[in-house]
Amino acid sequence: MTTDPELLPEDYVEWAAYREGEDPERWPWVNRTRPRLVPSSLIDFKYEDLRGGKKLPRGSRFRLSPEEFVAGVRVLAQLPTE
Repeated sequence: MTTDPELLPEDYVEWAAYREGEDPERWPWVNRTRPRLVPSSLIDFKYEDLRGGKKLPRGSRFRLSPEEFVAGVRVLAQLPTE
């Protein structure tokens, strides 16, 4: 679920000012979303858990295959929620 787009809402501008180098004018529109799945505690879940131990450099970006995405959702779905 998302809200209607908002142009430069105050909290977003404040957040961008707090983060060094962020320019709110670059991405001025904000849609608010409501999370669908919120675990009640943090878990130790890593990319390697989906890829059979294959490691990535810290901070790397990667794409999940559809199968990896499903595996991640299944792990999250088993967590207790509030």
